[in-house]
Amino acid sequence: METLIITCGAEVADEVDARLRANDITAQRSPRRNIDGAAATTWVLVAGVAVQSAPAILNSLRDLLTRKQVGEFTFGDVTISNPSPEDVAELIEVLRTRGQ
Repeated sequence: METLIITCGAEVADEVDARLRANDITAQRSPRRNIDGAAATTWVLVAGVAVQSAPAILNSLRDLLTRKQVGEFTFGDVTISNPSPEDVAELIEVLRTRGQ
């Protein structure tokens, strides 16, 4: 089991959460507020994910991860900021080999 952490804007947090739930993953959600505490500008979603299922889960999130809707995501010991399609594809391949 590894920890998946996704940092995204409020406008996409519900969609990320829905896609995780579609993969039977329950995420804990937490808002990050501005210094004045007035508005939640960023959401952090944290979930435990089995290494074997990680490629499928990242694949289902791929379009969100690569269209600049996710600022950063971490899976286990790998953190990618502003992920590109190539970053996500490479991580999926690495995880497929780890899960075998």
